[in-house]
Amino acid sequence: MLTAYLERLGVELHGDAYIFRNRSGAAYSKDTLGDDFRDVRAAEFGPGERRTIGHDFRRSGAVEAIAGGAAAEALSHAMGNTLSASNALFATYVPVNVATLRSVTDARRAGRRKLRENGL
Repeated sequence: MLTAYLERLGVELHGDAYIFRNRSGAAYSKDTLGDDFRDVRAAEFGPGERRTIGHDFRRSGAVEAIAGGAAAEALSHAMGNTLSASNALFATYVPVNVATLRSVTDARRAGRRKLRENGL
């Protein structure tokens, strides 16, 4: 989502450059980003919707990281969460599916092989 946003702006991100810009192209202030988000949220999901920008970005990032194979420990560190919070993210946003089960089975096989090789 962030990559698509930056490509649409036609800018390259550097160091401490502002990522989000308002309709006139200026950097958002701490108040105006939330105001615009609420307007877009109401237009897209209706006036009763209450999702928040920070949680949506964190959730999107967590889902992408998990789908990309990030370990719970790495995700926890990157997001400033406790490991138990990251494990809750995994449980919530990555439902059990065949691909996940196969990857776990493959990891167990690899683990058994390593244990045998080391005489354990």
